[in-house]
Amino acid sequence: MPLPKRYLKSAEGSIASYDWTDIASGTGYVTLYGTGANLSSGTPVYLIDEAFYGSGQCAEGTTTLDLSVFNISRIIRGKAHIDFWLNKNTSDIHTVTMKFQKVSDTTTDISSAIATPNITATGFSHHNLVIDIAYVKFKKGDKLRLHVVVSAGGGVGYIPLGPTGSYPMVLGVPFKIDL
Repeated sequence: MPLPKRYLKSAEGSIASYDWTDIASGTGYVTLYGTGANLSSGTPVYLIDEAFYGSGQCAEGTTTLDLSVFNISRIIRGKAHIDFWLNKNTSDIHTVTMKFQKVSDTTTDISSAIATPNITATGFSHHNLVIDIAYVKFKKGDKLRLHVVVSAGGGVGYIPLGPTGSYPMVLGVPFKIDL
């Protein structure tokens, strides 16, 4: 005999996959990758949740990377981790600033902009930013966006993209889990 509906928990009947969890805080982390697609019209960049071949870059200036639209309501809250590499050809100072945005009818910042310390090393250098995201509800059809600004004091610098390359951009995004 099946249990009456009044005994079912809200999480039953759903499947949720997370790459790692923090049960104490009720947070499940999803790993996302920055990547691009080589098209005849250029190389659009975006966020994906599977590590397959891609390329592209966040060049000097502003780049936005969007995740595909949510097909169900989701809540994001907690500390997001962004692991990336910067390649530059001079010892001039570069900085990288990142923040998360919610894209629905309008675009709204959902975190503060966090910047790296001044980067003076030439060649590839490895960096990690931790960005706090307050409780933000996404409805079906909304998108998560990573807004990236690479600032140069001189020379050329960029963040390489592509999850299967030697220098991937990897994000750990915290989603609220229903316990």
